[in-house]
Amino acid sequence: PRSGRSPRPRPAPRGAQFAASEAAADGIGGNLRGMDEERWEAPVGAIEFIADFGRALHRFGSSAPRVEEALEALARRFAVRAEFMATPTAIFCAFGKGAEQRTLLARVEPGDVDLEKLSLLHALSHDVVTGDAPFEEARRRLARIVARPTRSHWAVVLASYAGASAASTRFLQGGLPEAAVAAIVGLATGLLALAAARRPAFARIYTPVAATCAAFLAVALSRWIGVASTYVATLAGLIVLIPGLPLTVAMTELASRHLSSGVSRLFDAGVTFLSIGFGVALGTQVADVLLGDVPSAAPHAPPGWTELAALLVAPVCFGLLLKARFRDLGWVMLGSVAAYGGTRLGAAAVGPQIGAFAGTFVLGMASNFFARHSNRPAALTYVPGVMLLVPGSIGLRGVTDFLAHNVSKGLEAGFNAVLVAVALASGMLLATVVVPARRAI
Repeated sequence: PRSGRSPRPRPAPRGAQFAASEAAADGIGGNLRGMDEERWEAPVGAIEFIADFGRALHRFGSSAPRVEEALEALARRFAVRAEFMATPTAIFCAFGKGAEQRTLLARVEPGDVDLEKLSLLHALSHDVVTGDAPFEEARRRLARIVARPTRSHWAVVLASYAGASAASTRFLQGGLPEAAVAAIVGLATGLLALAAARRPAFARIYTPVAATCAAFLAVALSRWIGVASTYVATLAGLIVLIPGLPLTVAMTELASRHLSSGVSRLFDAGVTFLSIGFGVALGTQVADVLLGDVPSAAPHAPPGWTELAALLVAPVCFGLLLKARFRDLGWVMLGSVAAYGGTRLGAAAVGPQIGAFAGTFVLGMASNFFARHSNRPAALTYVPGVMLLVPGSIGLRGVTDFLAHNVSKGLEAGFNAVLVAVALASGMLLATVVVPARRAI
């Protein structure tokens, strides 16, 4: 100005200043204070809430695309300018725009699927986005969900391990003797899982140790009981540990162009396959040395009624292991029946790979339709159902063939496992196009 005085700064419009003081108490979002960029309205602590919500989703088993979609929906609701990137071990949240953008890094560990808490988070997200839950109430609900103890009793966990293993022998064409041995092996695997949950140091070596114990126990029981196929009994006893579901999720993320998360999950599934294969080979060798060679043959054809029994038992056991609520087990069973029926029809009409595609396509459409009309996550029916279809047994067979120096068979099995995983991912993506999921989680 001509008077030589510096111009007086104009005050910011009332109600347009971004408040981050409460988030700064924990070091989350505090670096956004004093931003001179374009302002927008948001509740106090909105950044902290968004970051904590992302951690909770990741901790309870959501995939990277689901985490990013849910956080983007919350950011739009709070009028917060933000971008998100989720990986299996970290969540990046960038708030603001341009040169004034501030980034929050949340270091996380891959979590196990918890269907009950995912359902609660889904309901919370819906209430926040629609405005049914005030912000302070939403914060309190999120804290209660995260602090909510897991209600799975140890007896239920052990029974679920045993039941899932016994039922899986039917899908692997095993007979009643193999089912009996697999139930005992699954029970031992469950006991080790409970021990690993209480001892973090043991949890790091749980997978190869459980595989070794399962293989040794399967060979020993086969020798005493007279089981035809020890391999089927071992594989069924380890069915919960086989990373068929992570392999399928990795293929889905790669197909969705979430390359960082997909590649990470793919390598993690590969390392898990190698750990299980090494444990099975070690346990089998130790059993052969101590007990002598146990001949293995093709299992006897199981009775027809066992297929229906396995189809009723396996989804319930998988649902309980995934911490689904008892009132949701009926929906879990319906989704699994739809997946299995679609797979059988597709395999009979065209082939096993197309059967996997058809089963996942039917399951995906049913899960998305369920999510659209029940205000519950599609994962509630999709995850347990897809566990009946995942190519984990084929992948483990490939690893064991490699360890036995059957390179050609190992390559063939590995290629078939990848092909089935791609078919499952394609079926799910097509189902999302035909019947889109209404909500992000």
